[in-house]
Amino acid sequence: MKTRPSAAGIASLALTGAAVFASGAISVWLWLTPSIPTSLTAPVEAEEAPVSLQEFGDPRTVALDIAHAPDTTVTARTAGVVTSQACVAGSTIASGSPIISVDGHPIVALATSMPLWRDLTIGDKGADVEVLQAELARLGYPLHPDGTLGSGSVEALEDLFGKAGDTSSLEGSVPAGRIVWLPMPSTPVASCDTEVSASIGVGDTIATVRGGLTRVSVQQMPADLAPGDRSLTLDAVTVPVGADGGVTDPAALAQLQGVAALLTSSAAVAAKSTSEPAASERVTGELSLTNPLTVAIVPPAAVYSISETTGCVASGGRGYAVTIVGSQLGQTYVHLVEAAVELETVDLSPGRQPSCE
Repeated sequence: MKTRPSAAGIASLALTGAAVFASGAISVWLWLTPSIPTSLTAPVEAEEAPVSLQEFGDPRTVALDIAHAPDTTVTARTAGVVTSQACVAGSTIASGSPIISVDGHPIVALATSMPLWRDLTIGDKGADVEVLQAELARLGYPLHPDGTLGSGSVEALEDLFGKAGDTSSLEGSVPAGRIVWLPMPSTPVASCDTEVSASIGVGDTIATVRGGLTRVSVQQMPADLAPGDRSLTLDAVTVPVGADGGVTDPAALAQLQGVAALLTSSAAVAAKSTSEPAASERVTGELSLTNPLTVAIVPPAAVYSISETTGCVASGGRGYAVTIVGSQLGQTYVHLVEAAVELETVDLSPGRQPSCE
């Protein structure tokens, strides 16, 4: 005998069928509905950004004015016939080297702060002895400039003359006629004013040379320099420069005197006119911070309350004063006023901009 399904069973079957239908419908809907690409999803605004650190020297290429003292002449202190000639116009004369020979004896050029004006013998004292010793010491001889002529000073000069081809003894004396004065250790030559076989007398001109550097200066200091002392570099020689862009310290000018760019420029200008060479010429150098800054690299949006080169950044809800030292390719370089502070992140939310005063 057939049994009829109960009402409960019918209801259960109905619910099961409905569930299966709903599950299938949802699957079909999910299959037919495309997912939203990541690129089209609503952006989530970042609240902070990482900070990276970098050494910043703020290098700037600058045009320079180079000023020299007036040209000067190298004059003979002895008379005779010129038997050899080492002077070459447009080149340089180095202190300690021969410039000509007279009657077979080499005449050596020395850059002393004052010319040697008298013959000297062992035991003589004076400022001229001291500057002679100082230059010989600079040339590498083991002398102490004490202002008293000793055998060591005479032996050093004998060695210089010997390197030039004259090995005779000076017999304890320094003849002033064997030395001519140079204004600086490496001196550009404008003209050579004597030649081999010519007769030369005391006071006659051997050569005309450029005067020493009196000033090297930046033509126009950049207006947006990072704070700090500056140095100037030319051909790998670096010297301190004043806030006005000038180099006037004698020691710094002596360092620059040997720079190839300056010497080449000097020689070129001198060769154009032996009567009235230009007082200055222009070259370029690199101006940079003497002590580079450690700067933080942050997004531009992280810097607020900007006034000229100052501003603020925030990290963890606290504000920090910064100096803006540069920007490049969507990055801002800032130097924290509190040098000891090291930030790992900066806040980007407009609502988190606390005062940094």
